Amino acid sequence: MLLPICIPLKTVSEGNASQREHWSVKHRRHKAQSTETTLALRCAWGPMVGTWTTPCTITLTRIAPRVLDGDNLQGALKYVRDAVARWLRLDDADPLLIWAYAQRPGGVRTYAVIIHLEEDP
Repeated sequence: MLLPICIPLKTVSEGNASQREHWSVKHRRHKAQSTETTLALRCAWGPMVGTWTTPCTITLTRIAPRVLDGDNLQGALKYVRDAVARWLRLDDADPLLIWAYAQRPGGVRTYAVIIHLEEDP
């Protein structure tokens, strides 16, 4: 089991945000989420040497002032999920990976994502 990582990262409901923001704003946010997640994974767990071969459950926990419903929660963490899968050198739809989502309220202007990777027996 690897120690959980807490990344100070603001995630928003992509379904709701896409209706009112310019594509370049969305692109910068997605790029930043992916880059920050990758850097945090490499700093905390090191570089991935080979492809991940063990079944595991990855829990992504969003911390924000307001909670989202289930489908918006999954959409808000899409680029974090993609970055974790890329670090593992797998596709995020690979059957070795089981994705779980959680959220908890944070204080005003408190945003973060916790990544918890647990190998399945």
